[in-house]
Parts: sequence; structure tokens; C-alpha cells
Amino acid sequence: MQEFRSAGLWGAVVLIAVIMAVPASATPGASAPLTPSGAHDLASDPSGFPVAKYSNPQIEPDPAVPSTTPVVLNLTSYGTVALPVGTWETVVMNYTGYTGGTAYDYFQTVTIDGAMVYVGVNPEAGHWTELVNLTEFLAFFDGQSSMSISGPALGAGTNFEGVQDNWITFLFYPIPAGGTGPSYANEIEPLFQFNGDPASAAITIPKDASAVVLQMIAIGSEFWYTEDPDFTAVTVAIGSHDVASYLQYPWINSGGIDLFSWRPIYPVNMLNHQWEYFNLTGALGLIEGHKTLTASAPSGSLGADVIANLLIYTNPQVTGAKSTGYHFDQGNVQTFDVVNSSYDGDNANGNSYAIYDQADTVQYGYASTVATATGSYSVNLATTETYENYQAINFVWENITGSETTATTQTTTYQETGLTGTVTATQTLVYPLAMNLGATIAYLYTQGQNTFYNYTSYFYDVNVGYQENDQTVAHLDGITTSSSLALNEMIERTNGTFVSVLEIGPGYAIITAISSSLHTTTKVYSLTTDERGPGVNQKTYYYHLLSGREDNSTTYYVQEKITRNVIETRSSGGPLGALAIRSILSG
Repeated sequence: MQEFRSAGLWGAVVLIAVIMAVPASATPGASAPLTPSGAHDLASDPSGFPVAKYSNPQIEPDPAVPSTTPVVLNLTSYGTVALPVGTWETVVMNYTGYTGGTAYDYFQTVTIDGAMVYVGVNPEAGHWTELVNLTEFLAFFDGQSSMSISGPALGAGTNFEGVQDNWITFLFYPIPAGGTGPSYANEIEPLFQFNGDPASAAITIPKDASAVVLQMIAIGSEFWYTEDPDFTAVTVAIGSHDVASYLQYPWINSGGIDLFSWRPIYPVNMLNHQWEYFNLTGALGLIEGHKTLTASAPSGSLGADVIANLLIYTNPQVTGAKSTGYHFDQGNVQTFDVVNSSYDGDNANGNSYAIYDQADTVQYGYASTVATATGSYSVNLATTETYENYQAINFVWENITGSETTATTQTTTYQETGLTGTVTATQTLVYPLAMNLGATIAYLYTQGQNTFYNYTSYFYDVNVGYQENDQTVAHLDGITTSSSLALNEMIERTNGTFVSVLEIGPGYAIITAISSSLHTTTKVYSLTTDERGPGVNQKTYYYHLLSGREDNSTTYYVQEKITRNVIETRSSGGPLGALAIRSILSG
């Protein structure tokens, strides 16, 4: 799903629209990296831990690869690793893991030559495999003899009482005979690896930079509904100019079927956290040279840990850029709060029994003219970002309906010898979220200052998702081409109940034990792409549905029953069309 094709001399600029269209917690454990496990030493669960050998199904499609035979590199150690030498069309990382026992709240990351290229969180139990397209990092592989790599790390602590095995394999696909290699960033500047905000790094953007892309993940509080107010954003500045605003994806890593345990149907973005891409090419006139890049929380925002890299595309015919326009209106998050006076103030479980309605709008844009040996091209960016979160009071927890939306438009205008016209790319990211939690409480007894109740929680349509829509239209030298992508990954209709004992004391409420539970959920991933132009008329469709249920999950690792596992793919256009449906029913 990452194919960075050259579009002639200025392909590095045009491909930005493609890069931005790529669909790509907890507190990380700290320890030295583990040595990758070999295929012969898959560990069994240690004595005393429940068996947890089920698999976590991959929901997204495998990365698109060429028909060439890959060169396979099985990683046997971390550190300096010898690479196969070649010129590659696609590089895919196969990361397979296995966890048994108790090992929650741990990030799985891979870092190459100082740049974090993969961020995920391990499932609490069982096997999983994640195929990660690393083609945008080809500068680390193409024609290189070695790389420095560090891999997943787990550490002894309160959250790790078990076993973890990791296997990493790289698949290097050569360029097909007669084919054209992909365009990729010539320089990759690592910026941050879980740096808390404010974070800063020195960067250098050369005069021959034809395009610059910032890729970033910001991770704030996972259980944001206990942090009030919970608005989380990151503002990125280069030098004295703000250039990007990042809305944190409202992720849930402990959930899926049961919001309080991890199951094989894992939450959205858990195994492969989503990069967000910021095309800074329109700001080249402001950011060229030696600068300091800073990521910080705007007023009214919670803090976050930031992972980021800077991707720089260069061309010897580019001679520098001039800024032709800039504005950045951060706005101020509006917060309205109501406090339940019966349970005012903080308490032992962190719930202040207050609700917060919040809204925010950020608008920014910039433009530059980039000079070349044969003319120039101008790049204009316009971005609007909106955030909303509306809560309703609940005796034990808060109900949340939220929406985080980022919409960008980037237009590139060319006045070049042999290349004249425009390319317009639009992208909309939507993070829908709804948590409707109910409660029934019956009095049991009072002991001292504390009162104990039977507590039944109802989960009504707990939904969380990631939606992306991209469209690129190019009119160059009288030829029109277009491409579009629509991606939707959702945890839908998570419903259920759990019964527990609830302890309520002066100013606090704590769930002390879960006696029974029943949960069902449905997870959906769909991806549609469409390409049109001279000799090109191709539309593809991928749809994957996972459903399941689990009963009486009073302990960890009660495996739910996957009741539906359906994959459907279609392609149309060109000389042949195709339809394939694969359905797996677990009964």
C-alpha cells in the first residue's frame, strides 16, 4: 500500500500526496533489547501461567509487493547487521511475536540508524504477525551494506510476569526487469523516540530540498477519560514559525471485545500505530538551513510523548525556496465543565466526577516558490483541524462522544520547461469515538467509612476508529491523472456487561472484583483505491470483518469465540476484473 512512483523530474513533490495517503497505551517497559528468538526455540508458557497459544488475526491487507523474488534476511541479533546489497522496489518487515503470562503495557518498537520506523503494542497473550512496509525508509537499505537496528524491548516489572519471543525478518524485493524504482527520501533525520513535550532537535534542510515531510506519532494518556480535561494536541515549530498541528488519535490499547482485557480481536492501530504525515514543502522558504524543530503542547492540552522523523527529498536542479505566504491560527480550546457536587474532588481511582465539553479549531497555511535550473514551482498548503468532546455524567465513569478531524489541501503549481500545470492533494482524517456506559448499583453493606455495592456496567456501542480519505488530481502538460484512497478501520458495536463489587468511600469509587462478564464486538477494515489516467483505469476493494464473543472473563486469557472472519477483495478496470471472497466461520 506504499508505492512511491516517480513522476519525472519533480516526482519527489508529486509523490507527497501518495505518501500522505499511506494507511500505515500504556507506559513502555524499560530494559535492554531482547535477542530475537529463532524459529527453533518458541517458548512455552512458564509454569503457573495459563496457556495462551491463540493467534491475533491481522485485520489489514498484506503490503503490495512486486512479482520479483525477495531476498530474505532473518534477524538473529540486534546491533550492526549486514544487509544484502541491491536496488530495491519494496522492503517489507515481518514482525512476529508471542506472549505468554502477563505482559501488558509494553510498546514494541524497531529503530534503524537512529530513526524509529515501527511502533506498536504487544497483545497480552498469543501469537501475532505484523507486515510493515518500510519502502519510505529505502535510504537505509538501497545500496547500503549494513544498518544499525534495535528491536522490541520488555523489562521486568509489575506489568511483566511471563515470556516474550520476537522474530524479525526483512524481505527485500528487487525492481522488476524494465521497471522504474520508487522515489524515496534521500535523507532521513531522526527526531524523537518517545520524547516528552516540549521536545527539540536540530535539523538541516539543504537548499536543494525539493520536498520535506514530517512523520509523527504522539502518544498521550491511554485512559484519557480519567484525565480532565482530556484534549491532547502537539504543535510543531521550526525556527520561529509554527508549521504543523497534531491531534492525538484517541487510542485504546486495552480493549476490543472486553475493554478491561486484551483479546485476539485487538483495538484499532494497536499492532501498528498510525503515522501522520505533514507535507512541509510549502514552508520551504521559511525552514531551509540549520534550524531547531520543537514539538510542544499548545495551551489547554495534556502532554504527550512524541515519535518523529523528517523525510527530505533533494534534487540537484533545485536552487532554493522563497516564502510567499504564511499564517497559523492556533485557536484556544474551549472547555466547559460541570461537577457532580456529591463526589467533588479527586479520589482514589482518579475520577473527579466532573464532565468536560471541549471544542477547538486550528487553521494554518503557507506557500513557497521553489527555484530550479529550468524555472520554478510553487507549493501552497491549507489545513483545518477540529476537535470535539462531549461527555455526560455517570455514577462511576464518564460517557464520551468525540470527534477529531484534520482536513488538508496541498496544491503544487509547476512552471517548468517541459512540465506545466497543477497537482492538488486533499486529505481528511477522522477519529470517531463513542463510549456509552451505563450502570446499575445495588447496596450490599457498609464497613467503616466505605460502602460496598453490587455493580453492573453496561457497554452500549463502544466505537473507536480511524478513517482516511485522500484524493490527488494532476493536470500536467495537458494530461489529467487522478487517484483516491478511502480507508476505514473501526471497532464497532462493542456491547456487554460485567458484574463486580464496587467500593465507595469518601470521595472515591473502586471496582474491587469482576465476577462475570459477557461481551461481543465487531471489527471492520475496508480499503478502496482508484487510479485513473492515460492507460490506467484500476479500482481495488478490500474488506475484512471480524466478530466474536466471550463469556465469564473473570480471569485473563479467556479466549473469545471468533464467530465470523470474512475477507472480500475486488478489482476492476484494465483488461480483466477479479473477485475473490474468503470466509472463515468459527463455530
